[in-house]
Amino acid sequence: MKSIVSLLLVWIFSLNVFAQDNKVTDLTVLKWRICLDKEATWANDKLFLTPEILKLPNNPPSEGWEMLEKTGNEITIPATVEEHYWGENGYDFGITGDYIGVFWFSTQFKAKENWKGKRVLLHFKSTRLRTEIYVNKKLAGYENNRLGMRIENGESIVGVYADRKEELYSTVVRIPVGIREIIISSLDLTKAINSNTSASVVAKKILQNMLLN
Repeated sequence: MKSIVSLLLVWIFSLNVFAQDNKVTDLTVLKWRICLDKEATWANDKLFLTPEILKLPNNPPSEGWEMLEKTGNEITIPATVEEHYWGENGYDFGITGDYIGVFWFSTQFKAKENWKGKRVLLHFKSTRLRTEIYVNKKLAGYENNRLGMRIENGESIVGVYADRKEELYSTVVRIPVGIREIIISSLDLTKAINSNTSASVVAKKILQNMLLN
């Protein structure tokens, strides 16, 4: 029996799930919610290189995962934080209305029984600045730039590639050099496929000012 997978994501332009047989499930057609987490701490967080993802702590919503269903607004994807929270900082005029802080996007989808034993990818076409993605309430993906991201079940970190066509880091699996993409393998949908208990995929978007000296 299929079970519900809660998917909580942030700042997404395109989001798909790919199974090993190349069939695609488009998650952008689902109902989504966006939630502002005013009490979340982030300003003093350390930034990590992608290969160091296993060192990152889990950072759940400040009021627990349930706050994502209880608060926020229903939206459609694609979406941005600014279109829903412009002026939340008290300045709703001109170009100063962007809110600095933590936001969550969330939705639910069904894990398919025929995914069992197959390679499954969770694909983000683009995220902007710092994004944390959780699977079953455990950190599965992390990005602090403007790259695309793919999260898959299987091995640990697969590769990081730069747009200057030079491979920066790789293990286990090779993808074409020059693809600006990150693949991380902490995606675990086993529970969702094999039982009636709900599983979750979670991501957090952190918007902050970037200062260059």
